[in-house]
Amino acid sequence: MKVVRLSRRKYKERFGDTDAFTERYRGIEPTIYLPGRTSTKSMLHEIYHATKSPELGEIEKGKVWQNPGEVALEEVRAQQFAAEGIGKEGIIGNQIGGIVQVMIGAGYRPNTILSSITRALKEEGYEVDDYFKSTLWEFIKEKYKDKQGVS
Repeated sequence: MKVVRLSRRKYKERFGDTDAFTERYRGIEPTIYLPGRTSTKSMLHEIYHATKSPELGEIEKGKVWQNPGEVALEEVRAQQFAAEGIGKEGIIGNQIGGIVQVMIGAGYRPNTILSSITRALKEEGYEVDDYFKSTLWEFIKEKYKDKQGVS
């Protein structure tokens, strides 16, 4: 794993409004890009993507895409790894918000994001009740509208 630190300005020019970014390609060592002063949680999240993810094996076999369910599951697992690394038990709300942002940035529609995240959370042993789904749905719609520039 290679780590590249960039100034916040250079990072934003290259990767936009993300906390950190990991490049993973077949036959190439994973590279983590970090902007300026990155939080420990963000670094741990990217370390998961670069070193712990089951996707690494699939990438080495030639996989170049992920479906929305795979994206959500990968992000949930990375958030869990980061939370445990800073001494928290399980994912907290703002980490789920981060997963929503990743999926919106990848171009997924709100209903796909909701179903993918709830399925991934259930697969990882989290309880997903109607109140949670309703709250998450409202958050997704709001962030999606913001991204689309709709008021």
